[in-house]
Amino acid sequence: MSSFDALASTSFIFAFALVHGAMSVVLCWLSVATATLFIEIVAAKRAVARVAAESPATPDWPRVAVLVPAHNESIGIIPTLTDAMSQLRLTDRLLVVADNCSDDTAQVARAHGAAVFERQDPERRGKGYALSAGVAHLALDPPDIVVIVDADCRLSPNAIARLAAKCAQSRRPVQANYIMRAPAEATLSYDVAEFAWRVKNFVRPLGLLALGLPCQLTGSGMAFSWRTIGTASLASGNIVEDMALGVELAMRAEPPLYCPDAEVASAFPTSKKAVATQRRRWEHGHFQTLFGSSGRLILNGLLNRSLDQIALGLDLAVPPLSALVFMTAAVLAFCLILLGFGFSAALFYISALDAAILSLAVIVAWVDHGQDVLPIRALPRLAPYLMGQLRIFQLILRTKGAAQWTPTDRK
Repeated sequence: MSSFDALASTSFIFAFALVHGAMSVVLCWLSVATATLFIEIVAAKRAVARVAAESPATPDWPRVAVLVPAHNESIGIIPTLTDAMSQLRLTDRLLVVADNCSDDTAQVARAHGAAVFERQDPERRGKGYALSAGVAHLALDPPDIVVIVDADCRLSPNAIARLAAKCAQSRRPVQANYIMRAPAEATLSYDVAEFAWRVKNFVRPLGLLALGLPCQLTGSGMAFSWRTIGTASLASGNIVEDMALGVELAMRAEPPLYCPDAEVASAFPTSKKAVATQRRRWEHGHFQTLFGSSGRLILNGLLNRSLDQIALGLDLAVPPLSALVFMTAAVLAFCLILLGFGFSAALFYISALDAAILSLAVIVAWVDHGQDVLPIRALPRLAPYLMGQLRIFQLILRTKGAAQWTPTDRK
């Protein structure tokens, strides 16, 4: 064999091993992600009876402060304040942090009974900084429980009482059922997005609850003891500060609990541009946190023998549903091509099994929890939704460095 032939043969073997190794790593991640998703969705099927049994009928809850971070929210903040004020007692407080506002958010909040802390710092913008300022202001007279609600949310009856009671009883952070709905004046189609959101924020946490495991923090309707929130790292421009906070608390052995009978509802933006901006921010932040924290949580859980940390790490390893669909389909197609070039059939069979498990998980979630928001007649809208998501993922891949916080335009 000539030196050229030997070099070519060595290069082929090296390339073969490199491709095979890379695909094995990707398939390992996808297999873990799809299996985790499937287990959570199937477990949610038996959670209803447990939720009803655990739900406090007449909760005894300690002194509460509701903290509402707000950036130019004067148009939509009134229903939030009305809901919160109707659920508070004389010993409770409602604090709005008017963060870098250029409108009359502060005046509107005061007119509707809230205490207001105004903050102007153009260099340090974002929800994390607003929450940090609000907690520092509350420290002048600390409450027992802090409930964080976004300024565009509606609260179900007794939501604050249920969150505060569960937080006080468990001595753990608590996450409400935070849902998103189509706006009343919607001209766009939101049914697929509502279903995907429901899977992420309701079905999967419900499954974790049924398994006796903690959940992620999802952004609004979060309750914390003063000891927990007063020592948390909040001041950052992280675009998914809630998810990062959940990771931090899990590492501190304070993983959040899910409270599905306390509902906090918001609406998607009305414009196509605002919807795309919001989804891009959420999903970019999700991937940043996934790659930065999922493995760390799992490893820490293994070292500490903490099932809670392992479970949250595995849950965090599941990418957004549309991204998981794209990656599973792409890997399946690529493994089929590799099979034609003589690569191991095992790669193709594993990728096909992942695709089957993912498909079954989505079908179960839709049958049990999605038919009201995504009826059969709306299924043809899956294709344009997924194409829109594909464009968002392309933008994320082209983004250099960490994503920056940008407010969602709801006008």
